[in-house]
Amino acid sequence: MAWYGATNSAVLFVDDDTGIQALVQAYLSVAGIKVETCSSGAEALERLTTNSVALVVTDYLMPGMDGLTLAKKIDELYPQIPVLFVTAARNELVGSGVPDYAILEKPLDRDRFRDFIRRALRDTQYTNQIGEIKDETQGIRADVSLLNLSVQAHL
Repeated sequence: MAWYGATNSAVLFVDDDTGIQALVQAYLSVAGIKVETCSSGAEALERLTTNSVALVVTDYLMPGMDGLTLAKKIDELYPQIPVLFVTAARNELVGSGVPDYAILEKPLDRDRFRDFIRRALRDTQYTNQIGEIKDETQGIRADVSLLNLSVQAHL
């Protein structure tokens, strides 16, 4: 069982460098985290239509669609999926409005990278649980309202 709970969701890692993809695959699989890799923003968007993904981690500087454009498209299409960045161009991303906590600089340190992913998956899991609790609470409130109406009708 993975540390972040029983889920079939995976991390989608996007980088045009296949060597980095292999490294990330090794880093995360050893930690029990399912990871899928792809080489472009377009490929990532295609994968998101068919795969369950809890988190997307993307390089910033890639040919074709860059990571920031990919993140914006994911936010439009799948707002529940957080996007993090790994890049050697940290200052450019911070200057474009990406929060500092969402960026990890290359070269990747194995332990820092795993911690970066673990925190993001934990935060995503907590956010999902909060959403479920809110949904349950709204359902309970609706049930209580119906009970109140029923009681009032019998008085």
